[in-house]
Amino acid sequence: MAANSSEAPSVAAVGSSYYRSAISSRCKATFVESDEVCDGEAILRCFRQRKINGKAHFFGCSNWSSDSSNLATPHRFIAIPREVRKSIVLKLYRNEPLDEQDDDTHVLPGQCKQIYHPSHAPNKKLCPRNHYRNGLHVIAELHKHECNAQLSLFIPVDPKHLRIVIIPLAGVPHCHPNFPPAAEQDLECRTVQELHPGMMNNRKRRDLVKNQRQAQFPHGTDIEGVLQEFYKDRALDINDRYIHAVNTQADDGHITINPYLAHLALEAMWIMVDTTFAVKRTAIARIWSNRATRDAFILVWKGIFEAIETITGKKLNFKAFSPTSNLLGAIGDSEGAQAQGLADVIILRQMNYDNPVMHFDDILKLFWKTCLVHFTRGVLGLRDHVTDEVMQYLLSFPYLETPEEVQQYYTSCADSTKPKIQGSHAQDNQIKPTSRPLLEAILLAKDLDAETAHLIEEMISSGVLQNSNSSLQARFKMKAQRQARALDKRRAADSELVTRKESRILKDRIKATEQENEDLRRQLATLTQASTEHPPYTPKRPLPVATSSRLCKVHPVPIEFHHHHVDALYNSDDEFDYAAALNSDVLSPMLKKIIRDHPMPGIDE
Repeated sequence: MAANSSEAPSVAAVGSSYYRSAISSRCKATFVESDEVCDGEAILRCFRQRKINGKAHFFGCSNWSSDSSNLATPHRFIAIPREVRKSIVLKLYRNEPLDEQDDDTHVLPGQCKQIYHPSHAPNKKLCPRNHYRNGLHVIAELHKHECNAQLSLFIPVDPKHLRIVIIPLAGVPHCHPNFPPAAEQDLECRTVQELHPGMMNNRKRRDLVKNQRQAQFPHGTDIEGVLQEFYKDRALDINDRYIHAVNTQADDGHITINPYLAHLALEAMWIMVDTTFAVKRTAIARIWSNRATRDAFILVWKGIFEAIETITGKKLNFKAFSPTSNLLGAIGDSEGAQAQGLADVIILRQMNYDNPVMHFDDILKLFWKTCLVHFTRGVLGLRDHVTDEVMQYLLSFPYLETPEEVQQYYTSCADSTKPKIQGSHAQDNQIKPTSRPLLEAILLAKDLDAETAHLIEEMISSGVLQNSNSSLQARFKMKAQRQARALDKRRAADSELVTRKESRILKDRIKATEQENEDLRRQLATLTQASTEHPPYTPKRPLPVATSSRLCKVHPVPIEFHHHHVDALYNSDDEFDYAAALNSDVLSPMLKKIIRDHPMPGIDE
């Protein structure tokens, strides 16, 4: 825990932990033609045009190429997070020493102590903490320590006695804390219906629960019950109280603090309000309210500072006003009343005694930070009202570097013709109900805070952390893995969307083709019907025979064709008789024309 607390505020440690997690990552790209996994190394690359998190660099794979046709899954891509300073990553990548300006706090000096169970030790036996020599980052190795404790085991001779006696060697203690068992014993759980047949009746169970709740909370679970619980706590010692402030008006807020956790507030570096963050934080104080006004937050902040002072006997102040304090600042969401209420309480409690005439706007500039998640969520709510170019500019606010750029940003928002931009702020601080009665929710939180305090106390005394992978390097590694999984899901969703679009296009084409085929069938049916109603023309009587003055007598001479010519002209599918047509008198006009064009000598009888 000491190592975590020393590395957390260190800019160099944060950058070094990210660098180690990126360099040690493995590329999981696979190829289409084979099942081999990419063995490329992590190298620092630069974007051509865009930036991510305000940084133009990222860690990619040495085997990456622009031709990705042979890839089944893409190469590694690890962006530099917002909290990592780019200059430190560049120096570590080039193996350059870090300057004093790269860090504003002391990194863990000398030797560090890490306790790992042999089965939980890192694979490469490397220390996850960051160490430096002459400004250069070095990776230390973990050394195995043997425990000198000895145990004598006595086993019964009779195998029927399944017992064993373990006697430790006197005077030789263990050199490590007791590790948890490898497996947990399963406990048998039975429902109330199994305990008694009468519990099968739903109404009976509801009546029993109702009677039990009335006996447990005789004054109800609303404000009256909270007041009675508050009076009971007032009779206890200060180190056993939980409810420290109750307002008679239910919507003004009530304050509950665990006494053991209150002492941790004096060692904290940041106060986080409405902690909707990915990393789990310890809740030192809880505020029960359904209002989000400036006056309500004044009561909340005032009650928190007074309760901590009452429990610990020390005043909690910010480092900007008290150099001996550890508290650097406060992080809240985009609710303006939340920040204004804190500034008002600082002035009321005279926490800024060095400069009592300081305006609350100037006070907030010293230590107040807005949650970037809430800010981004609030800006993204404007995407239906602005263009993509304006949206990118609004999202660039956290990465502005000069006061002139910040002032220009404010001016552009104030001069905007969009009402949504002029008065926008994240509405994410809506008070959410607990879905439980007030007193019942407070008592459940009391048990939870007591359990949290007990776990922290045990971790400090034993040295065994609840999560052994809590180093900065491990957190950066898990964060990169979560982002990679999310990116894979988006790619899979996009691929499925493309497949759906292609399928829809093919279905439309098939439908159009079927429509064309149906039209052709209708045309063919129409032509067939017309052919049936109007058969070919057949003359009722023979045409007159052509004559000539030079011919005494002309008899029709049948024209004969060879059989293969007739077969070539004949179509079995056609109803027209070609053979009969060639030998009919229909050709007489043709013969008449031939005689007229080609005179022939007369024939004597």
